[in-house]
Amino acid sequence: RKKVLARLYKVALLAFTASTRQRWGADMVRLLQDQMDDARSRGESQGRVFLLAIWDALGHGCADRFKRATAGLRRSGRDDSGSTVTEPREGVMEWATELRQDLAYGVRQMRRRPTFALATVLVLALGIGANTAVFSVVEGVLLRAVPLPNADRLVRVSPVIPDFGIGGATLPGFQDWDREKGPFEALGAYHTTVHSLTIGGMPERLLVGSTAGDLFGTAGITAAIGRTYAPSQPGAAPEPSLLLTDAFWRAAFGADRSIVGQLVDMDGRSVRVLGVLPPEEEFLRFGRDIDAWAPMDAPLPWMGRGTGFLTVLGRLRADLSVETAEEPLLAMANGLIASGVTENGITTVPLRDGLVGDARSLLWALQGSALLLMLVVAINAANLLLARSLDRTGEFAVRSAMGAGRGRITRQVLVETTLLAVLGGVAGLGLALLGRGAVLTLIPDLAELAGPATLSFPVLGYTFATAVSVGILAGLWPAMRSA
Repeated sequence: RKKVLARLYKVALLAFTASTRQRWGADMVRLLQDQMDDARSRGESQGRVFLLAIWDALGHGCADRFKRATAGLRRSGRDDSGSTVTEPREGVMEWATELRQDLAYGVRQMRRRPTFALATVLVLALGIGANTAVFSVVEGVLLRAVPLPNADRLVRVSPVIPDFGIGGATLPGFQDWDREKGPFEALGAYHTTVHSLTIGGMPERLLVGSTAGDLFGTAGITAAIGRTYAPSQPGAAPEPSLLLTDAFWRAAFGADRSIVGQLVDMDGRSVRVLGVLPPEEEFLRFGRDIDAWAPMDAPLPWMGRGTGFLTVLGRLRADLSVETAEEPLLAMANGLIASGVTENGITTVPLRDGLVGDARSLLWALQGSALLLMLVVAINAANLLLARSLDRTGEFAVRSAMGAGRGRITRQVLVETTLLAVLGGVAGLGLALLGRGAVLTLIPDLAELAGPATLSFPVLGYTFATAVSVGILAGLWPAMRSA
């Protein structure tokens, strides 16, 4: 997140001249990072600090360029005696003045034709809203960093069964991997079980993730309240304990912190609630519904090498990546096969790929469809604008007779269409928040991974870029015809 915000801030610094950025740019980025760290330590909003910094950079950057344009930029020549003379160059000031006039004129045009302006904005809002709705899900599921320490080293580990393919890990097989380690720094596993938890004298269904090995240590997750339990040891009977998920803690116990350390009745036996996990634990579920976590009980007779039921998470060694880990992973698999304990190979996929699965292709297909819809919307908007420009033929002829050049008229039309598109983008944001839920119905298992329906900086940037691009695309044809 910090790297993304730093890149966005560097984009805002483009408002400054190149010499100013070269001299002060790095210091300004470091100052922003220090200010955001201070805000986080004080519990204040980092977003507010970032937005104020962006506003300040744009304001001072424009002032810097204006100063250079009016005082630093000169047009040089020679007088009759051959001496060099300079005079201020006024092109930049004239351009800024004309742009301000074009914006004001565009606003007046919308006031004169409110029905046309509203229709155009609504058409653009539908297209931009659909695009933003899909992109907000794509950004959350496919592009946003997984909020776990060393997430790029976390992988889902699975056995490759001859004549079958990828399956679930067996308990003895997981213990073999955990003992050998191979390319892994740590390993943890779990499977889901159903229990009955008595709350207020009433039994309720409880979905529990029963863990083996050091699952939470592997993922780098610590309890938000209380503590986690110690990693399970093979063949040992663990102390009856429970870790609540954040969502279940809030729904079942009303976010009561005093529940930590208390005994609760689960399946007729007393179990101690050790703590509450942070929301990030959802990235361990791989789409499963889980209310609480508990250490796996002593192995049952059916948990042999013939039954694969475990989901395994591994953390690669610091000197390895997913690609470079293939060789030591193959060596470990061949060693276990040679020892006669198994005939299965081993494969890994990055954590995000394991979470997303086949939904990746679906989401990219939806994003492509949304872009095609945006193209259709741009063409429809262009037709509306072209019809409007035909009614303004007399106006453009008068402006041309008064000295307005082809470029000035073209720019005027482009400014008007871009202004309409930006308004359509603002309206589209509201439609996107409503349409996001419809997109998530196609991938309900990834709703938590997509995150809450908020307007993040990437989503806002995408919407703004889409609005401006559509404004230029829709206005280009009418602008050229008008000029």
